[in-house]
Amino acid sequence: MNGYSRKMMTRPAGRILPRPVRRVVRRSLVVARHRGLRPADVMLVCYPKSGSTWLRFVVAQALTSQEIDFDSVERVSPPLGKQRGAPELFGPGRLIKSHEAWSKITRTPTRAIYLVRDGRDVAVSMYFFVQHRGAFVGTFSEFLDLFIAGEVDNYGSWARHVAGWIRARDANPDRVSLLKYEDMLLHGASAIKAAFARIGVVIDEDALAQALECNSVRIMRSKESRSETIGRWQGKSAEAKAIPFVRAGRSGEWTETFDEEQECRFSRAAGDVLAAAGYLQ
Repeated sequence: MNGYSRKMMTRPAGRILPRPVRRVVRRSLVVARHRGLRPADVMLVCYPKSGSTWLRFVVAQALTSQEIDFDSVERVSPPLGKQRGAPELFGPGRLIKSHEAWSKITRTPTRAIYLVRDGRDVAVSMYFFVQHRGAFVGTFSEFLDLFIAGEVDNYGSWARHVAGWIRARDANPDRVSLLKYEDMLLHGASAIKAAFARIGVVIDEDALAQALECNSVRIMRSKESRSETIGRWQGKSAEAKAIPFVRAGRSGEWTETFDEEQECRFSRAAGDVLAAAGYLQ
C-alpha cells in the first residue's frame, strides 16, 4: 500500500508494529529495494502527495510517445524495488519512482529529480488521500498532528524529508535536481526540461508540452475512472468512494483549509524548511 496502513491511521497512537521493530524492517526493505540501480537511472523522488503521479505520467509519455495511464505507468516508471526489467528510456537509464528519504542507504550513484511541494498543501492532499483509502476517520486538526509528527506513513515527516533532499542537492548538484510542483503548474514543460537538464538528461520540450496537455486534471480523472489499479486500494465506504485520487491539482489549497492556529502549528514545526524550499518570504 505504498507505505500507508489503515490500522496505523485510525488512532493517533496506533501502529502496525512497535517503532523499534518497524525501523529494522524498514531498513532491510529499503536496502533491498535499492539493489540493482544503475548510474544512468533517474529516480523521481518526492514526499507522498507532492505530484509524482502527474510528473511520471508526463515524463513517461514524453519519452515513449505513448499514452500513459494508471496501469501502464507502473511498467514504464516502476516503483523502487521493482525496477528489474523496466524499459531503458535514456541510454541504459530507467525512470524509477521513490518516496524514500535521503540517507546513507539511498546515497547511490543514481541521479534523482526531487519534486517538492508546499508542505501545507501536501498535508491537505494527504488528508483527503487517506480518507480515499478508507484509512483515517477524524478531523483535519487531528490528522495534522500526525502529519507534522511524521506518523502518517513510513517516510517520516515532510520537513525532515524535504530538508534531507535539499542537503543532497546542495552536496551533489550534478546528480540531484529539485523541481517545485508550483513551477510545474506555472511554467509547465520548461520547468520540467530544466530540472532534468541539471542532471544531464535532455527531454524535448515540445514532447513535454504535448504530454502535459494529455494529462490535465480532467483527463487524469477520466483515466482514474477506468483504472483497475486505483480502484483496488480505494476504501469501500460511500465517503471514501466520493473522494477521487486525482483531486484539485492546484497550489494554495491550504489557505482554504488551515485556520490560524493550524498555520502557526505547522510553521513552528516546519517553518525553516518552508523557507529553505522557497515557500516563506
